[in-house]
This record gives sequence, structure tokens and C-alpha cells, in this order.
Amino acid sequence: MGIKMKAFKFLSALTFMAASTVAHAKTSITVWEDLGNGASLNSAIAEFKKLHNDVDITVKEVPQELQLGKFKFAFDRMRSTPDIFLLRGERVAYAARNKLISKINFMEQDQERYSTLATREANVDGKFYAVPRSIETLLVFYNKDLMPYPFETLSQYEQYNREVKSKGLYGLLGKFDDFEVAYSVLGAHNGYIFKSNFGAVDPKNIGLNKDNVVSNARLLSEYVKDYVPRKLLTSVGTKLLDKLFIEGKTAAVINTSSALSRYAKAGINYGVAPLPKINEGYNMTPFYDVRSYVIAKNSPNKDLCKEFLELVNEPNFAYDRYMVTAQLPPLHEVTNNPVVMNDDYANALFKQLQTAKQIPMISKMNDVWTPMSMALSNIMEKGRDPKNELDNAVANIM
Repeated sequence: MGIKMKAFKFLSALTFMAASTVAHAKTSITVWEDLGNGASLNSAIAEFKKLHNDVDITVKEVPQELQLGKFKFAFDRMRSTPDIFLLRGERVAYAARNKLISKINFMEQDQERYSTLATREANVDGKFYAVPRSIETLLVFYNKDLMPYPFETLSQYEQYNREVKSKGLYGLLGKFDDFEVAYSVLGAHNGYIFKSNFGAVDPKNIGLNKDNVVSNARLLSEYVKDYVPRKLLTSVGTKLLDKLFIEGKTAAVINTSSALSRYAKAGINYGVAPLPKINEGYNMTPFYDVRSYVIAKNSPNKDLCKEFLELVNEPNFAYDRYMVTAQLPPLHEVTNNPVVMNDDYANALFKQLQTAKQIPMISKMNDVWTPMSMALSNIMEKGRDPKNELDNAVANIM
């Protein structure tokens, strides 16, 4: 056989092998989950692979609050991005309006399966762009060995603070310089960020320096001055909050459900309760937060992604996820499960959601975070006058 013929056969074999490799190459789908939650998808992935053995699903844990920024950075530079990732409520609207994520049409038919609180945040301008994964809000976690029962009012926690101060203990702590935590007090007694008229949000009517909000800010700043360690109001405050609770140096903390697994692993004898009423008898009004799965606009596998997300929220797989993460899926089939209905955490969450507020889903909300963060820092850390600081914040927002 001549050299040319051998070369031809060799090249033909390589071409066939390459073609075979392409023909049998598996489709790959990448999912970004939050830290510590990757394993919560295992049962759904196993089932999906039975249906599609030619599809690989890779789960990468990325801090939820960083996912949109990381995705947009890669998307704008046409780099590799996940097919599915997580967004919180108001960021779904941003991503949809900036054409970063795809519409998810099956939610039109499935919306009745979900809590209205959840579908409200998945819907942007009349179209669905997200599949709700979990609903969260602030709660009180209390150490039953230090405080057998949670208190109903902030003034009761103040009294408890005074009683245990001589022992080097704290009563109720929270990261009160964080606007998302502070708003649970600021928004009480009809406080608001933007005025809402029959569901329409007016970005020009800002309520963050109204008399009732200023009064609430004074009450909160007095509580912080008397009962909260200064170091909690710094960049290490979030970790310190956990440390003080885990080490038994504070009887109770205000935190989100993301803390629940950490406290359970630490072996604390803890309970969960709604936030206390403020002294005037009005309920605290924390934000509620819906975390949802979204599909990248540039994903080449949108149909498979949609099929996977439909599977993920089938009742048995959503329940499995809840048992791993303790983050409650806003699905009626799960919340009506007798095991969930009798769960202390779920019950506290249900009660707190009755007074929780939605973060305004308008672009003007992006202008709120920094001015309010600065105002709260000046009020809580530097002891400045709440009225002046809130007036300055509103001026900067406008």
C-alpha cells in the first residue's frame, strides 16, 4: 500500500473518530446554587439523568448575593456562564429588563401551585422569568437553655438585657446597621420606602424620612446604644453575631433561615419565633425574600433547563430540598405537608410572613441601599441625629 493511501486511511480514521466523539458528546448544563446547598439538588438530578442519560448536570456553589454580578461580568464579555442560577426578587426584574434571563412559560400554568408572594416576584411586566425556590424572612432564633420562651415585645427584651448584663450576656442582637435588618423596625407603624397606590409604586414619593420612620429610627438607635456591642456594627458583625449565639453569649439573635443549618450543626438547643412587636405595640415589618432559579438568556439548552426546573419543584424533590437546606419552598404541596406544618421553623416563618413586606421591584430601589447604609452607619455607630441623617439619605435617593 502506498504512503498516500495509508495517509488517506489514517486521516479518514481520525475524521471518523472525531465525528463519533461529537455525535456522542454529552450535553452539559451548569447550575449555580448557594453555598452549602449543592447537595439539595442531588435527588432531582438523579431522576433527571434517568430521563436524559446523555445530559450532564454540574452544580457549582457560588454565594447567592454574588451570582448576578459574576454572571453579568461573564455575560458582557461573552465568557462561559451558567445555564441556571439564583436571583432574589428585585434582581429578577433587573435581569429580565436587561435581557440577561429567559422567559419561563410553564410558570403560566404552574403559578397556582405557588404562594402569591412568590409568583409576584417571579413575574416581570406580565411575563414569568423565574421559578421560585424558597421564601425567607427575618426571624428570632433563641437559645432555649438561656431563654425558655421568646418574648413578644421589644421592651421585654430590653428588660431581659438589663437582667443579664451583669453576667456579661446579651438579650436580643441583630445587625441593625444593615438596612434589610433595620427596616424591620423602620417600616413599623405604616412606614414605607416608596408610596404604593393600589399596587402602583410611586418612586417620587419616598417615606424614609417621615415622622413615624424617624421615630422608629430613634427607638432603634437607643436600643443599639444600650444593648448592642459596637463591634457588631462593623464588617465582621455578621460572623460575630453567629459566634455570640453559638457560644451562648446572647440569648437570641435576629437572622434569616440561612443561619438555621449553622445553629443546628453547632448543637444549640434553639427555638425559632417571629420578630417582637416594637414598644408601641406595632408589628415589626421585615422584608420577605424569594430566591428563584432563572435561566440564562445565552444558554444553548433552554428547553432542557426548563424541563429540569419543572422537575426540581415537583413536590417530592422540593420537599427533599427543604429537608437539606431548611429553606421553605413556597409550594402549596410542600407547605401543606403535615411534617412541614408541624415544624417550628415553618410555623414561625408563616406567622412572620403575615407582616413582612416585599422589597419594591422598581429600578429606583437601586438608589436606596447606599444612602440608607450610610445613614444607618452614622445613626448607629456615630450617634448622629436620625432626622438629619434620614433627610440626607432621601435627598441622595431623589
